[in-house]
Amino acid sequence: MGIVYRARDRKRKREVALKLLLSDRHADDEGHERFKREARSLARLSHPGIVKVFDYGVNNGLPYLSMEFVPGRTLQSLLDGNALRLLPGVDVLLKVAQAIDHAHSRGVVHRDLKPANVLIGADNRPRISDFGLAKLDDGRITLTHDGDIVGTPLYMSPEQIQGALAQVGPSTDVWALGVMLYRVLTGSLPFNGTTVEEVSREVVNKTPVPPRSLVPDVPEDLERVCLTALRKAPHERYQSAGEFARDLGAYLQGAPVLAGRVTPAMRARRGYRALRIYAPTLLPGMLVVLSLGLLAGWLAFPPSSGGGLAAAEGSLETLVGRAEQAWRERAYDRAARALDGAQEAARSDDPTLAARLAALQARRTESLPALEAALST
Repeated sequence: MGIVYRARDRKRKREVALKLLLSDRHADDEGHERFKREARSLARLSHPGIVKVFDYGVNNGLPYLSMEFVPGRTLQSLLDGNALRLLPGVDVLLKVAQAIDHAHSRGVVHRDLKPANVLIGADNRPRISDFGLAKLDDGRITLTHDGDIVGTPLYMSPEQIQGALAQVGPSTDVWALGVMLYRVLTGSLPFNGTTVEEVSREVVNKTPVPPRSLVPDVPEDLERVCLTALRKAPHERYQSAGEFARDLGAYLQGAPVLAGRVTPAMRARRGYRALRIYAPTLLPGMLVVLSLGLLAGWLAFPPSSGGGLAAAEGSLETLVGRAEQAWRERAYDRAARALDGAQEAARSDDPTLAARLAALQARRTESLPALEAALST
């Protein structure tokens, strides 16, 4: 859309980056509006981690933007050349996250955050550039609509890929931070493909390979930070770039990170979502497996004279019955609660019962790979 020159501002006696929009025959009205939007976005922001804007105007019908000139390289070139070690890379992303958090606090979501848009100056301080695709929270009519795809596919979030404009927000930029952290940790990208369509399918459907599976030396805390940022559902990621930055800062200071904690509410949402998708075909099989497990356990471990085992079995059978009834009524969330209660029964202190129910749970897990996969995403 635009081209950037290194220029000198004679009036202010300083070097600037002069961004020009291509001539009218190469740029449409939308391109002009996006150029103006970048100027509006940068004018809102004042942070050492974001390039400064000095001037915006039109000269002979050609829009221009005068910005801070940052001598140095991009984060992309450092990553491509394997010139960035782990701790310096984490420190760079910490500063990028702090800067983008400032943008979010001013109602600006970048939407195209990627290493090529992170400039590393001679002072080794990163600065974010290129806000041409930014989403502004200013009540103006947006240039994008539900179904539009805006951004760079390798760093785009699932909601961007799917064109779900209403879901695009700060956690969208958090996703991009997670992709960049994955690159710093492993030297590779979490999602790949030879076409936009292939990349898009991976972003939406594939669970990224844990960084430690690729590079065993990756610290566990950083892996958790990365995978938290790359959760498919926006509400399950860090809810702000500031939270992401705080965890990176905690790691650098030797403090524990908060990433990776799954709250009961998150677990309930995952279970309910998975059951709505898979229960009509899988839940009958689950109940059959549970019943067979009970029978096999009874044959392997006859009842003792005590009442503890019988009571526990009765409780478990009651829970299975409730799950059956809930399934018949298509109340899948209630069925999930009953089955979760059966799992709780497996934590009995009775070693005999624990062994029987452990075998039951193993069979259940083996028979439900699709449901288990859904619960983990």
